Amino acid sequence: MPRARVAILSSAVCPRHSSTCTKTFCCSWRLQTVLQCQVSWTANLVSLYIYSERS
Repeated sequence: MPRARVAILSSAVCPRHSSTCTKTFCCSWRLQTVLQCQVSWTANLVSLYIYSERS
């Protein structure tokens, strides 16, 4: 199975996500941007967190 290079999530995995965080997720992924998008299940805007794989 191929490895993912980009992950788009609707919730923050680590609220203190940073380059110095030692949690497994933070060691593997870098937050690129946060977008506000409309989705079908709510009238409110939803945050989408876009992460890329760390090299």
